[in-house]
Amino acid sequence: MPEDKSDILRKEVDRYIELHAGETFDLDIICRHLNVVSREGRHTVVKKLSYLVNDAKKLEKSNRIYRVIDNNINTIDLNTPPTPLDIAWPCDDKGNSFGLDKAKIFRKATITLAGEKDNYKTAFCLNFLAMNMDIHHCIYHTIEMSAEELVEKLQKFSWIDWQNPDGTWKFLAVETFDNWQDKIKQYPDSIHIIDFLDPGENAYNIGTIIKHIRERLQNGIALIAIQKKQSTGTRRDGTTYRNEIDYGIGGQFSEHIARVVLHLSNKNEMYVKVVKSFKGNDNPSGKRYKFYTTHNGTKFHNIQELVKPNEFELPPEAFR
Repeated sequence: MPEDKSDILRKEVDRYIELHAGETFDLDIICRHLNVVSREGRHTVVKKLSYLVNDAKKLEKSNRIYRVIDNNINTIDLNTPPTPLDIAWPCDDKGNSFGLDKAKIFRKATITLAGEKDNYKTAFCLNFLAMNMDIHHCIYHTIEMSAEELVEKLQKFSWIDWQNPDGTWKFLAVETFDNWQDKIKQYPDSIHIIDFLDPGENAYNIGTIIKHIRERLQNGIALIAIQKKQSTGTRRDGTTYRNEIDYGIGGQFSEHIARVVLHLSNKNEMYVKVVKSFKGNDNPSGKRYKFYTTHNGTKFHNIQELVKPNEFELPPEAFR
C-alpha cells in the first residue's frame, strides 16, 4: 500500500531531527526547510513534533522553540598517535613564515585569521591554498567573489600553477554564504579555506558557527578568515588615525576553540596571538611580524619579527 502524504512528511521530520542534533528551531523554520506551506501540512508537522517531545523524548520544547536532544557521545580514541598534519604556511622568498612553521596542526583544527577589509586576508588565504593544494585536497570557500573575479584574482599569482598538466584545477572552489558545516560535512577530510565567514546580524553567533564547522571535520582542518571592524580616532589637530581592534567580528567568541589565532593589522603586521601546540620549546604565540608585499599585493616579502613595536619601517611601495 503506497504511503500517503502525511506518512512521507512525518518521515521527513524524522530525517530533519536526525541531522540537527543539539540544534534549535521553531515551527516556521522546519516547515520552511521541508517546503510545507499548507495548513494541513503544518498540522501534521505539529502533531509529529508533539509526539517527539512527549512520547519519543527526542525533543525539548520551551515556548515556541524546539531543541533536538543530542544522545550521541563522541568517545576519543586515546591510542591514536599524536601525529600532526603536514601543513605549509605562507612565507617570503627566504622561507620566513611568521614563525608558523613551528606550529603543530592536528586534524579537526580550526585556525582563525582576523583582519580589516582589504588587509591581505585573501592574499594569506590564497597563499595558504597554494602551499597545500599539491599535497592535500583543498576547498576554497568564497562569499564575495564571482567565478570571473576569482579567476582574475588567481591570475595575479603569476608564479603559481593553479592547474594540473591536464588542465584540471588543483583545488575545488565553492561559493558559500552560510551553512558552512553542511558543505564541510561532504568533505570532512579536506583542508577548507573559508574567505570569509560572515555570522550575519548576530555577530556573537560566530562561536557557534565555528563549533559546528569543527564538529563536521574528521581528518581535515579549516582556516577561517573573519572581518575586523575599522575604527578611527581624531587627534587634537583634526587629523584622523586608525585604532587597532583586539578581536575580529564576534569578539572573543571567534577565538574560543581555534588552535591558532592570527591577526593582520593595518600596519602591515601579523600578530601571532595564539598557537596552542608547537614544536620544541619555541612558542610562537604573542610574536609580531612586519612584512610587505610584491606582485600587486599577492606575494609576501621581507617578513621580519618585531622585537619592539615599529622596529622596522617599510618603504612606501609596501602600501601600494
